[in-house]
Amino acid sequence: MEHPFSQRTIPIDFSQLTPNHIVEDLNYTLKLTQQRIENIRSIEMTQATFLNVVEPLEMATYELEDIKMLILLILNTRGNITEYKTEYSKVLPALSTFFAGLYSDSKLLLLLEHVRDNSSTLSKEEYRLTEILIRKYVTGGSQLSTENKAKLVHEKTTLSMLMQKFGENLIKSVDDNFVAFSSEDELIGVPANNMERFKKAAQDHNMPGFVVMLDANSYSAVMNYCVVEKTRELVYRMNNKLCSYGATDNSDLLEKILEERDVISHIFNFNDFGDFIAQNRMVSSEDALKFVEQLHDKIYKDFKAQLSYLIALKRKETNDPLCVLKPWDVGYYSQKYLLQHFHYDSEEFRKYFTLSSVLEGLFKVIRNVFQIEMKECSEVRGWHEDVKYYEAYDINTKKLLGGIFYDFFPRKGKRSGACKETLFKAFVETNSNEEKIHSPIVYIITNIAPPPVGQKEAVLTLGEVKTIFHEHGHFIHTILSAKRYAAIGEDNVEFDFIEFPSKLFENFCFEETVIEMMTQPNGEKVPKNLLNRFENARNCFAAVNFMAQLKLSKMDLEIHKNYLKSGMHVDAFLEEKLEKYSIPFDVKFLSGIRKSKHLFVGECCYAASYFTYKWDEMMALDAFDLFVQNGLFNEETSAKLKKFVLEVGCMEDANTMFRNFRGREPKCDALMIKNGFTV
Repeated sequence: MEHPFSQRTIPIDFSQLTPNHIVEDLNYTLKLTQQRIENIRSIEMTQATFLNVVEPLEMATYELEDIKMLILLILNTRGNITEYKTEYSKVLPALSTFFAGLYSDSKLLLLLEHVRDNSSTLSKEEYRLTEILIRKYVTGGSQLSTENKAKLVHEKTTLSMLMQKFGENLIKSVDDNFVAFSSEDELIGVPANNMERFKKAAQDHNMPGFVVMLDANSYSAVMNYCVVEKTRELVYRMNNKLCSYGATDNSDLLEKILEERDVISHIFNFNDFGDFIAQNRMVSSEDALKFVEQLHDKIYKDFKAQLSYLIALKRKETNDPLCVLKPWDVGYYSQKYLLQHFHYDSEEFRKYFTLSSVLEGLFKVIRNVFQIEMKECSEVRGWHEDVKYYEAYDINTKKLLGGIFYDFFPRKGKRSGACKETLFKAFVETNSNEEKIHSPIVYIITNIAPPPVGQKEAVLTLGEVKTIFHEHGHFIHTILSAKRYAAIGEDNVEFDFIEFPSKLFENFCFEETVIEMMTQPNGEKVPKNLLNRFENARNCFAAVNFMAQLKLSKMDLEIHKNYLKSGMHVDAFLEEKLEKYSIPFDVKFLSGIRKSKHLFVGECCYAASYFTYKWDEMMALDAFDLFVQNGLFNEETSAKLKKFVLEVGCMEDANTMFRNFRGREPKCDALMIKNGFTV
């Protein structure tokens, strides 16, 4: 295969995607893309049309972007990536410089504006695409002076390199750090399936006893269940140190990324990066901060009350009336409180949910709500033996809507957390008057607990089920919003609306009807008693969890607005700004900002926009109320969601989409009620 990274159709031969092809394939495609751009630039202004300027300009970079996404997929999911990183780092500067220079090109902006202003026959989609490209070039710097353009290209190129390194450090830091224990007595209380994993991890490290890695599942198992406080402290402190020392220390990178973002913002005469990034949002940075602070004030009393439950329980359990809560106590005593007062343990759901039964139930929900059929394609291989591939079809038209790779389990070299990424964009290609539809191809990554040792099937908690439903909300949005041009699909929806479909869809998994759909076919159904205990316990520490999200949102907004001009050390700055958002501990620890992939990794990261999760949760719960009122699988409600939101792409602004679906502006009531707060 001459250029294996140029594969754009399924099946992809991942065995051909070797490091030695990265530089050659990217440089080859970069030259083709540059030639396409030069062909467009050469068009005389009076000859500019939609078909010779706008459409080819939109599609000129598709192939290059697809190759880049394939490389990033490998960097995020494979363990043996040292050579891939080395090769990619050789071409990343040229790639970043090209895109930064492209969108600051004045000639291309003038051509686009000419088409918009002198073409009376543009369709609605064509006009919208032209507008979006104009906005992209304006915000990309095409109206800047020659000096500032050069400066912008330099800063953007530098920024992309810094963010890439930040993400690499995070993956390596999680992989390289662990805590070893010699005896089971040090891990009393940890669930058996986790103990089996810890024992296997020790064997993998050629060590006796048990090794606790720092993936989310392993970490939370110790924090929530381990009776031994010293063990919890050791694991907490190791996790807190991630990306804060040695070769993977992100401290300097953090400073440099913030500085680069600040410089870029000032080039465009914005006060700070928060204001700059708000250009494609529903909410300004000032209003975002007000939103976070208002929610804080509404729940603060409940937050303090719920903390008092934990402190009282620790004092009772330790028989020490003067002891205080430590950072490594919160999860443990929260879990213990739920068990004592509600007889609820989230691990109980693992008896009833296997990964295959959850997917079967999920696919039934997708079929009932969206009229989409999911079909496994077992012959399609992925980048790892655990990876599966499915295709989505419209039930009524039998049309292929898109494909999806699943990569569910943690392993060395794989990024942490969960995400949905688009591997190949959706668009319609025209050659010799023949049209070829390119359906979107996406992948979902999670890090749910793998199958227990000796078993074939992974067993899930309801929290892990929620994660899978959440990411499928993104997937459904991607495939239903597919248009002739990628830029008018999901790609350019306002950033603080991106989480709306996923936050809405995740709510389905908590409904009893759906829980029954996900129960193992030949197994015992989830007992009504367990569902009742879950509902009773659900909001017991809602304010503590809610405040943790607000804390991250506040941290994000403050660090992009006020940190650099404060002259303070980053941890001292955040400690001051987040005092009222934090649990008061008598222990000094790092803020965690150095391992925040949401804020510092990827072109589409949540920098100055992390509040989006709570903003979209507010709208999503308000919207989900309509499903609750009319019936989960009410055809009229589902049709409205598809017509007014999911299929719209960015043909309408987000506020209009929500109003058209809900019939009014969003209200905060559902968010408050669902979390057990007073409206």
